[in-house]
Amino acid sequence: QHVHGFHAAARPAVVFLDERRAALAAGTLVAVLELESREQRFVYGHTDSVTCLAYTGDQGLGASGQVRKPGAKVAEVNLWSGSSFKVCMSFRFHQADIVALGFIQGGEVLVSIAADRDHTLALWATAQDGWYNFRKRDRVPLVMSSAYKGGGVHGVLAAPGGLDKASRFVTWGAAHLKFWQSDRFAPSKLEGRRGGFGSSGAPRIIVAVAWQSRERLVAGG
Repeated sequence: QHVHGFHAAARPAVVFLDERRAALAAGTLVAVLELESREQRFVYGHTDSVTCLAYTGDQGLGASGQVRKPGAKVAEVNLWSGSSFKVCMSFRFHQADIVALGFIQGGEVLVSIAADRDHTLALWATAQDGWYNFRKRDRVPLVMSSAYKGGGVHGVLAAPGGLDKASRFVTWGAAHLKFWQSDRFAPSKLEGRRGGFGSSGAPRIIVAVAWQSRERLVAGG
């Protein structure tokens, strides 16, 4: 079995696991490509098209979201091993297509966002050990919020910084940026605030962001 091509509309369609391997959204599969040998391995388990990907090298875990299959109540987010490529857990909560995923807090927590009216955001425990590993077994969100009610949300990106600092990340999409922060030891204390763009106003769509430092973000629209 060999995949030719990938789902270009996925956000993102490709993530690097390390310098030698990349994971691609390809239909209902996540294809992992060895860049030198071109060998492919696959993550199975999705029931409809994969819409977004995320990976944490700190925990050695990948995550992938999908379209809500017709007739299904929820759209799954699958958590999988970056070495065996086996699905180790599925989070079944969002009642609309998954539109964005991102690991924060050194991979201890996964952020997921769906395409429902409120663009519901959920935080999930994903750590391999410690308290967050214990909470992972509950398979329920640590906290939920509305990511943005005024339009689509296209991505999640963790701010740089160690585990000794508060968890900080940004979400972006249609005419907005939103900055989030939560307490590592009390993740339910999640706070979000809109970013400002000055007198010229926000771009119609934010398409990419990058942190220059923990306090400085560059956005392109």
